[in-house]
Amino acid sequence: MAYHLALAGFRTTWVTSHARRFRRFFGPSSLQTVNYNLRIIHSGYLPLPRLIRLIRAADVFLEGIPTHSATENLRMFPRLARGFGMTSCSLTHLPDEKAPVVSVSGPLWGMAGLIASRVLQRPFVFDLSDYFPTWESMRRVCATGIQETLIEAADLVLCASENLEQYARSARAATTLLIPNGFDPNLHFPRDRDRSRSQLGLPTHRHILCYAGNLLPRSGVLELVQAVGRLKERGVATLLVVLGQGPLAESALRLASRLGLADTMVLKQVHYRDVPLFLGAADVLLAPYLKDRRTDFLMVPQKLAEYMACGRPIVVSDVGEIRRVVIDGETGLLSKPGVPDDIADKIESILSKPQLARSMSLKALQKSRCYAWPNLAARLTRQLQAL
Repeated sequence: MAYHLALAGFRTTWVTSHARRFRRFFGPSSLQTVNYNLRIIHSGYLPLPRLIRLIRAADVFLEGIPTHSATENLRMFPRLARGFGMTSCSLTHLPDEKAPVVSVSGPLWGMAGLIASRVLQRPFVFDLSDYFPTWESMRRVCATGIQETLIEAADLVLCASENLEQYARSARAATTLLIPNGFDPNLHFPRDRDRSRSQLGLPTHRHILCYAGNLLPRSGVLELVQAVGRLKERGVATLLVVLGQGPLAESALRLASRLGLADTMVLKQVHYRDVPLFLGAADVLLAPYLKDRRTDFLMVPQKLAEYMACGRPIVVSDVGEIRRVVIDGETGLLSKPGVPDDIADKIESILSKPQLARSMSLKALQKSRCYAWPNLAARLTRQLQAL
Protein backbone atom coordinates (compact mmCIF):
# COMPACT_ATOMS: atom_id res chain seq x y z
CA MET A 1 0.00 0.00 0.00
CA ALA A 2 1.35 3.45 -0.91
CA TYR A 3 0.43 6.70 0.76
CA HIS A 4 1.02 10.20 -0.55
CA LEU A 5 2.83 12.67 1.65
CA ALA A 6 2.58 16.42 0.99
CA LEU A 7 5.52 18.50 2.23
CA ALA A 8 5.16 22.26 2.03
CA GLY A 9 7.48 25.18 2.69
CA PHE A 10 7.56 28.91 2.09
CA ARG A 11 10.78 28.99 0.11
CA THR A 12 11.66 26.76 -2.81
CA THR A 13 15.30 26.39 -1.68
CA TRP A 14 14.18 25.31 1.80
CA VAL A 15 11.68 22.75 0.55
CA THR A 16 13.99 21.34 -2.11
CA SER A 17 16.95 20.84 0.23
CA HIS A 18 14.85 19.23 2.94
CA ALA A 19 12.93 17.11 0.45
CA ARG A 20 16.20 15.52 -0.64
CA ARG A 21 17.08 14.71 2.97
CA PHE A 22 13.53 13.50 3.57
CA ARG A 23 13.64 11.15 0.58
CA ARG A 24 17.00 9.70 1.57
CA PHE A 25 15.79 9.05 5.11
CA PHE A 26 12.29 7.81 4.47
CA GLY A 27 12.22 6.24 1.03
CA PRO A 28 11.65 3.37 1.22
CA SER A 29 10.08 3.78 4.61
CA SER A 30 12.51 3.11 7.43
CA LEU A 31 9.54 2.08 9.56
CA GLN A 32 8.81 -0.77 7.13
CA THR A 33 5.06 -0.28 7.48
CA VAL A 34 4.18 1.62 4.33
CA ASN A 35 5.77 3.11 1.23
CA TYR A 36 5.40 6.84 0.71
CA ASN A 37 5.31 8.98 -2.39
CA LEU A 38 6.52 12.48 -1.56
CA ARG A 39 4.48 15.33 -3.04
CA ILE A 40 6.36 18.64 -2.71
CA ILE A 41 4.57 22.00 -2.62
CA HIS A 42 7.18 24.52 -3.70
CA SER A 43 5.53 27.90 -3.29
CA GLY A 44 4.60 29.72 -0.10
CA TYR A 45 2.16 31.81 -2.13
CA LEU A 46 0.34 28.89 -3.68
CA PRO A 47 -3.31 29.75 -4.48
CA LEU A 48 -5.53 28.19 -1.86
CA PRO A 49 -7.67 26.22 -4.38
CA ARG A 50 -4.55 24.49 -5.71
CA LEU A 51 -3.29 23.87 -2.18
CA ILE A 52 -6.60 22.23 -1.31
CA ARG A 53 -6.38 20.00 -4.39
CA LEU A 54 -2.88 18.90 -3.38
CA ILE A 55 -3.94 18.18 0.18
CA ARG A 56 -6.97 16.25 -1.07
CA ALA A 57 -4.62 14.04 -3.09
CA ALA A 58 -2.41 13.47 -0.05
CA ASP A 59 -3.01 11.30 2.95
CA VAL A 60 -1.14 13.57 5.31
CA PHE A 61 0.01 17.15 4.94
CA LEU A 62 3.23 18.14 6.68
CA GLU A 63 4.14 21.80 6.50
CA GLY A 64 7.36 23.72 6.91
CA ILE A 65 8.10 27.03 8.62
CA PRO A 66 9.24 30.17 6.73
CA THR A 67 12.82 30.79 7.73
CA HIS A 68 15.69 32.98 6.66
CA SER A 69 18.33 31.57 8.97
CA ALA A 70 20.60 28.62 8.30
CA THR A 71 20.57 27.92 12.02
CA GLU A 72 16.79 27.59 12.01
CA ASN A 73 16.89 25.38 8.93
CA LEU A 74 18.75 22.81 10.99
CA ARG A 75 15.86 22.63 13.43
CA MET A 76 13.28 21.68 10.87
CA PHE A 77 14.23 18.15 9.91
CA PRO A 78 13.65 16.58 13.36
CA ARG A 79 10.21 18.22 13.39
CA LEU A 80 9.32 16.70 10.02
CA ALA A 81 10.71 13.36 11.20
CA ARG A 82 8.43 13.59 14.21
CA GLY A 83 5.41 14.21 12.01
CA PHE A 84 6.30 11.32 9.76
CA GLY A 85 7.02 8.97 12.63
CA MET A 86 3.60 9.55 14.16
CA THR A 87 1.49 9.52 11.04
CA SER A 88 3.16 6.77 9.04
CA CYS A 89 2.16 4.17 11.60
CA SER A 90 -1.27 5.64 12.29
CA LEU A 91 -2.47 6.04 8.72
CA THR A 92 -2.16 2.33 8.00
CA HIS A 93 -5.05 1.79 10.42
CA LEU A 94 -7.35 4.56 9.15
CA PRO A 95 -9.78 4.59 6.21
CA ASP A 96 -8.97 7.15 3.55
CA GLU A 97 -11.82 9.44 4.50
CA LYS A 98 -10.47 9.68 8.05
CA ALA A 99 -6.92 10.62 7.08
CA PRO A 100 -6.32 13.94 8.81
CA VAL A 101 -4.77 17.18 7.71
CA VAL A 102 -1.76 17.26 10.04
CA SER A 103 0.00 20.57 10.60
CA VAL A 104 3.44 20.12 12.06
CA SER A 105 3.80 22.98 14.48
CA GLY A 106 4.33 25.92 12.11
CA PRO A 107 1.75 28.69 12.50
CA LEU A 108 1.50 30.12 8.98
CA TRP A 109 1.21 26.93 6.96
CA GLY A 110 -0.86 25.64 9.84
CA MET A 111 -3.49 28.26 9.03
CA ALA A 112 -3.55 27.07 5.42
CA GLY A 113 -3.93 23.52 6.67
CA LEU A 114 -6.81 24.55 8.92
CA ILE A 115 -8.65 26.23 6.03
CA ALA A 116 -8.05 23.23 3.78
CA SER A 117 -9.30 20.82 6.43
CA ARG A 118 -12.55 22.77 6.76
CA VAL A 119 -13.07 22.84 2.99
CA LEU A 120 -12.31 19.12 2.70
CA GLN A 121 -14.30 18.32 5.83
CA ARG A 122 -11.42 16.34 7.25
CA PRO A 123 -10.11 16.46 10.83
CA PHE A 124 -7.51 19.10 11.57
CA VAL A 125 -4.69 17.93 13.84
CA PHE A 126 -2.19 20.50 15.10
CA ASP A 127 1.13 19.14 16.34
CA LEU A 128 2.43 21.42 19.07
CA SER A 129 6.12 20.57 19.36
CA ASP A 130 7.58 23.96 20.21
CA TYR A 131 6.81 27.12 22.16
CA PHE A 132 7.11 29.94 19.64
CA PRO A 133 7.16 32.91 22.06
CA THR A 134 10.80 31.93 22.66
CA TRP A 135 11.65 32.26 18.93
CA GLU A 136 12.71 35.73 17.81
CA SER A 137 11.80 35.00 14.17
CA MET A 138 8.35 33.75 15.19
CA ARG A 139 7.65 36.85 17.27
CA ARG A 140 8.30 38.98 14.19
CA VAL A 141 5.46 37.32 12.29
CA CYS A 142 3.00 37.34 15.22
CA ALA A 143 3.27 33.56 15.39
CA THR A 144 2.09 33.29 18.98
CA GLY A 145 -1.38 34.63 18.20
CA ILE A 146 -1.68 32.42 15.12
CA GLN A 147 -0.48 29.40 17.08
CA GLU A 148 -3.10 29.93 19.78
CA THR A 149 -5.81 30.36 17.13
CA LEU A 150 -4.81 27.02 15.61
CA ILE A 151 -4.77 25.36 19.03
CA GLU A 152 -8.31 26.53 19.75
CA ALA A 153 -9.60 25.56 16.29
CA ALA A 154 -7.96 22.13 16.08
CA ASP A 155 -9.97 18.94 16.44
CA LEU A 156 -6.95 17.50 18.21
CA VAL A 157 -3.74 19.07 19.53
CA LEU A 158 -0.75 16.75 19.81
CA CYS A 159 1.64 17.94 22.52
CA ALA A 160 5.30 16.96 22.69
CA SER A 161 5.61 17.67 26.41
CA GLU A 162 3.52 18.09 29.54
CA ASN A 163 4.43 21.79 29.65
CA LEU A 164 3.18 22.23 26.09
CA GLU A 165 0.01 20.34 26.96
CA GLN A 166 -0.65 22.77 29.82
CA TYR A 167 -0.03 25.65 27.42
CA ALA A 168 -2.46 24.16 24.89
CA ARG A 169 -5.15 23.80 27.53
CA SER A 170 -4.65 27.42 28.60
CA ALA A 171 -5.19 28.35 24.93
CA ARG A 172 -8.58 26.56 25.07
CA ALA A 173 -7.65 23.41 23.17
CA ALA A 174 -10.70 21.17 22.72
CA THR A 175 -8.77 17.90 22.96
CA THR A 176 -5.10 17.30 23.69
CA LEU A 177 -2.97 14.19 23.46
CA LEU A 178 0.54 13.86 24.86
CA ILE A 179 2.80 12.39 22.16
CA PRO A 180 6.47 12.78 23.15
CA ASN A 181 9.27 12.53 20.62
CA GLY A 182 10.12 8.95 19.77
CA PHE A 183 12.47 6.71 17.84
CA ASP A 184 12.38 4.23 14.97
CA PRO A 185 12.95 0.73 16.43
CA ASN A 186 14.18 -0.49 13.05
CA LEU A 187 17.11 1.93 13.31
CA HIS A 188 17.75 2.31 17.02
CA PHE A 189 18.43 -0.85 19.01
CA PRO A 190 21.35 -2.28 21.05
CA ARG A 191 24.41 -3.23 19.02
CA ASP A 192 27.62 -5.07 19.85
CA ARG A 193 30.10 -2.37 20.82
CA ASP A 194 33.29 -3.98 19.51
CA ARG A 195 31.66 -5.00 16.23
CA SER A 196 30.33 -1.46 15.76
CA ARG A 197 33.79 -0.02 16.37
CA SER A 198 35.33 -2.46 13.91
CA GLN A 199 32.83 -1.44 11.23
CA LEU A 200 33.56 2.25 11.83
CA GLY A 201 37.32 1.90 12.23
CA LEU A 202 37.22 3.32 15.76
CA PRO A 203 39.80 2.33 18.41
CA THR A 204 38.89 -0.47 20.80
CA HIS A 205 41.30 0.57 23.58
CA ARG A 206 39.80 3.99 24.38
CA HIS A 207 36.63 5.11 26.06
CA ILE A 208 34.39 6.63 23.37
CA LEU A 209 31.94 9.41 24.18
CA CYS A 210 29.33 10.38 21.62
CA TYR A 211 27.11 13.40 21.02
CA ALA A 212 24.68 13.39 18.08
CA GLY A 213 22.71 16.48 17.11
CA ASN A 214 22.82 20.05 15.92
CA LEU A 215 25.69 22.20 17.13
CA LEU A 216 23.65 25.12 18.46
CA PRO A 217 24.48 27.38 21.43
CA ARG A 218 21.91 25.69 23.68
CA SER A 219 23.29 22.24 22.80
CA GLY A 220 26.17 22.70 25.25
CA VAL A 221 28.80 21.31 22.88
CA LEU A 222 31.49 23.79 23.97
CA GLU A 223 30.93 22.83 27.60
CA LEU A 224 31.21 19.18 26.56
CA VAL A 225 34.59 19.83 24.94
CA GLN A 226 35.74 21.51 28.15
CA ALA A 227 34.54 18.48 30.14
CA VAL A 228 36.65 16.19 27.94
CA GLY A 229 39.60 18.49 28.69
CA ARG A 230 38.98 18.00 32.42
CA LEU A 231 38.98 14.22 31.92
CA LYS A 232 42.30 14.39 30.09
CA GLU A 233 43.78 16.35 32.99
CA ARG A 234 42.65 13.54 35.31
CA GLY A 235 44.35 10.93 33.14
CA VAL A 236 41.12 9.48 31.69
CA ALA A 237 41.74 8.60 28.03
CA THR A 238 38.64 9.28 25.95
CA LEU A 239 37.67 9.95 22.37
CA LEU A 240 34.80 12.39 21.83
CA VAL A 241 32.83 11.73 18.65
CA VAL A 242 30.54 14.63 17.70
CA LEU A 243 28.02 13.87 14.97
CA GLY A 244 26.30 16.91 13.52
CA GLN A 245 26.61 20.35 12.05
CA GLY A 246 25.71 23.88 13.02
CA PRO A 247 27.06 27.33 13.88
CA LEU A 248 29.26 26.06 16.75
CA ALA A 249 31.18 23.50 14.67
CA GLU A 250 34.20 25.71 14.02
CA SER A 251 34.18 27.06 17.58
CA ALA A 252 34.19 23.52 18.95
CA LEU A 253 37.17 22.56 16.79
CA ARG A 254 39.10 25.71 17.78
CA LEU A 255 38.39 25.09 21.47
CA ALA A 256 39.52 21.49 21.17
CA SER A 257 42.77 22.61 19.53
CA ARG A 258 43.36 25.25 22.19
CA LEU A 259 42.87 22.68 24.97
CA GLY A 260 45.23 20.20 23.32
CA LEU A 261 42.41 17.84 22.34
CA ALA A 262 43.11 17.62 18.61
CA ASP A 263 43.61 13.85 18.92
CA THR A 264 40.73 13.47 21.38
CA MET A 265 37.81 14.86 19.39
CA VAL A 266 36.31 13.84 16.06
CA LEU A 267 33.67 15.99 14.36
CA LYS A 268 31.76 14.20 11.61
CA GLN A 269 28.69 14.73 9.44
CA VAL A 270 27.06 11.39 8.74
CA HIS A 271 23.79 10.22 7.27
CA TYR A 272 21.01 9.85 9.81
CA ARG A 273 20.81 6.12 9.13
CA ASP A 274 24.48 5.73 10.15
CA VAL A 275 24.14 7.52 13.50
CA PRO A 276 22.88 4.43 15.44
CA LEU A 277 26.06 2.53 14.57
CA PHE A 278 28.14 5.28 16.22
CA LEU A 279 25.84 5.23 19.23
CA GLY A 280 26.34 1.49 19.51
CA ALA A 281 30.12 1.95 19.44
CA ALA A 282 30.13 4.42 22.36
CA ASP A 283 30.66 3.91 26.08
CA VAL A 284 28.66 7.01 27.06
CA LEU A 285 26.05 9.02 25.15
CA LEU A 286 25.79 12.73 25.91
CA ALA A 287 23.20 15.52 25.73
CA PRO A 288 24.69 18.52 27.61
CA TYR A 289 21.90 21.07 27.05
CA LEU A 290 22.20 24.55 28.50
CA LYS A 291 19.41 26.15 30.48
CA ASP A 292 17.43 28.91 28.73
CA ARG A 293 13.83 29.85 27.96
CA ARG A 294 13.57 27.24 25.24
CA THR A 295 15.07 24.36 27.17
CA ASP A 296 12.78 25.21 30.10
CA PHE A 297 9.99 24.10 27.76
CA LEU A 298 12.09 21.27 26.36
CA MET A 299 10.21 18.08 25.68
CA VAL A 300 11.84 14.66 25.60
CA PRO A 301 14.44 15.32 22.87
CA GLN A 302 14.36 12.91 19.97
CA LYS A 303 18.02 12.12 20.59
CA LEU A 304 17.28 11.09 24.18
CA ALA A 305 14.68 8.53 23.10
CA GLU A 306 17.14 7.24 20.50
CA TYR A 307 19.97 7.08 23.06
CA MET A 308 17.85 5.04 25.47
CA ALA A 309 16.84 2.61 22.72
CA CYS A 310 20.51 1.94 21.87
CA GLY A 311 21.21 0.51 25.31
CA ARG A 312 24.13 2.75 26.28
CA PRO A 313 24.56 4.79 29.52
CA ILE A 314 23.50 8.42 29.22
CA VAL A 315 24.66 11.71 30.74
CA VAL A 316 22.13 14.47 30.09
CA SER A 317 21.56 17.95 31.50
CA ASP A 318 18.88 18.42 34.13
CA VAL A 319 16.68 20.82 32.11
CA GLY A 320 13.08 20.96 30.97
CA GLU A 321 11.16 17.72 31.34
CA ILE A 322 14.18 15.45 31.06
CA ARG A 323 14.00 14.60 34.78
CA ARG A 324 10.63 12.95 34.11
CA VAL A 325 12.33 10.53 31.73
CA VAL A 326 15.85 10.08 33.07
CA ILE A 327 15.80 9.07 36.73
CA ASP A 328 19.17 10.11 38.11
CA GLY A 329 21.27 7.07 38.96
CA GLU A 330 18.68 4.65 37.61
CA THR A 331 18.17 5.23 33.88
CA GLY A 332 21.03 7.69 33.40
CA LEU A 333 22.92 10.48 35.13
CA LEU A 334 21.76 14.10 35.25
CA SER A 335 24.42 16.80 35.06
CA LYS A 336 24.27 20.46 36.00
CA PRO A 337 23.66 22.44 32.80
CA GLY A 338 26.65 24.44 31.63
CA VAL A 339 29.09 23.05 34.24
CA PRO A 340 31.97 21.16 32.53
CA ASP A 341 33.38 19.80 35.81
CA ASP A 342 30.06 18.19 36.69
CA ILE A 343 29.70 16.70 33.20
CA ALA A 344 33.22 15.26 33.57
CA ASP A 345 32.37 13.86 37.01
CA LYS A 346 29.28 12.07 35.64
CA ILE A 347 31.20 10.62 32.69
CA GLU A 348 34.03 9.41 34.93
CA SER A 349 31.50 7.85 37.31
CA ILE A 350 30.06 5.74 34.47
CA LEU A 351 33.47 4.74 33.11
CA SER A 352 34.72 3.68 36.55
CA LYS A 353 31.58 1.74 37.52
CA PRO A 354 30.78 -0.75 34.76
CA GLN A 355 28.12 -2.51 36.82
CA LEU A 356 26.24 0.77 37.32
CA ALA A 357 26.61 1.53 33.61
CA ARG A 358 25.10 -1.83 32.63
CA SER A 359 22.25 -1.47 35.11
CA MET A 360 21.32 2.04 33.91
CA SER A 361 21.57 1.01 30.25
CA LEU A 362 19.24 -1.95 30.74
CA LYS A 363 16.64 0.09 32.64
CA ALA A 364 16.78 2.88 30.06
CA LEU A 365 16.33 0.34 27.27
CA GLN A 366 13.28 -1.11 28.98
CA LYS A 367 11.83 2.36 29.50
CA SER A 368 12.47 3.36 25.90
CA ARG A 369 9.83 0.97 24.56
CA CYS A 370 7.04 3.41 25.29
CA TYR A 371 8.78 5.94 23.02
CA ALA A 372 8.92 3.69 19.94
CA TRP A 373 6.97 5.32 17.11
CA PRO A 374 4.69 2.29 16.55
CA ASN A 375 3.65 2.39 20.22
CA LEU A 376 3.12 6.15 20.20
CA ALA A 377 1.24 5.87 16.91
CA ALA A 378 -1.11 3.31 18.44
CA ARG A 379 -2.20 5.97 20.95
CA LEU A 380 -2.61 8.49 18.15
CA THR A 381 -4.61 6.02 16.05
CA ARG A 382 -7.12 5.45 18.83
CA GLN A 383 -7.58 9.20 19.21
CA LEU A 384 -7.94 9.81 15.47
CA GLN A 385 -10.53 7.07 15.17
CA ALA A 386 -12.59 8.88 17.78
CA LEU A 387 -12.62 12.19 15.85
